[in-house]
Amino acid sequence: MAVTGFLFLLSLYLALVISMPPEFTLDGETVTRPAPSGLFAPVVSLLYAMPPLSSPLPPALVGVVMLLLGRRRNPEKA
Repeated sequence: MAVTGFLFLLSLYLALVISMPPEFTLDGETVTRPAPSGLFAPVVSLLYAMPPLSSPLPPALVGVVMLLLGRRRNPEKA
């Protein structure tokens, strides 16, 4: 169950990456999001390509997994 908690935090980060617009204004300056680089560049590119409205999906999926795991671990309380 603790691992799903960490997965939920990771899913919140993924949701933030998905919802990040290509350009945004910060303190009066127009800033563009950085180009993906490094080991996780393919993953970040995939997340950037997803529509921003899909950003709630990762936390929702992990929430469902947490719910199902909780019901499986404690069937008498469900």
